[in-house]
Amino acid sequence: MSIEMLNWAFQLPLDSPADKAVLIALANHADPTGDCWPSVARVCLYTSLSERAVRIALRRLEEQGLVTTTHKIGRSSSYKLEGGTTCRGGGQDMRGRGAADAPKPSYNHQEPKPKKAAPHRLSPDWVPTDDDLEWARQAFPNVEAINETDRFRDYWIGNGKTMVDWRATWRNWIRRSSTYQRQRPSNNAASRTQDNRARLLAALDGDAS
Repeated sequence: MSIEMLNWAFQLPLDSPADKAVLIALANHADPTGDCWPSVARVCLYTSLSERAVRIALRRLEEQGLVTTTHKIGRSSSYKLEGGTTCRGGGQDMRGRGAADAPKPSYNHQEPKPKKAAPHRLSPDWVPTDDDLEWARQAFPNVEAINETDRFRDYWIGNGKTMVDWRATWRNWIRRSSTYQRQRPSNNAASRTQDNRARLLAALDGDAS
């Protein structure tokens, strides 16, 4: 965490509260040069925003030139905050770009559509990121994420199907596992009730003989 980056983010005027919250969350993870790489799930945790709201805020911050995102396959994206440049510069305002100086987003500008990732099979050595495991631990404490990851990997490798985003597929697996874990105690209770009833009937038959 860099105090300079946090001061820059706190003092920078922004119209959108969501944009402000996401920028502060990034600054809280940034070093003095403005580099940070928190996952979207962690930013959601810090801001109490949905994943969709966080991604929209990140896109607006990029359009304003305040954040540069570098996407990495299989890992959390990394971010470069504009404040890292202004904080290092000599004699410059700590706030970096003010409201009048910040480039305004052009709503008529058509960004080129990113290329869609091709579906591919799950790699035998695939593992979730540390941020994904932390998300699972906090959001679904009743799920043993490591064991479920082993089951997830064995199932999909054996299945042979292809997916575009295996991280998203894994997160859905964890959500379904949590639902199953909550339902399983009631099923076990019903099974025990049936077993006890069978033992009682067997005991009564023995007395009758």
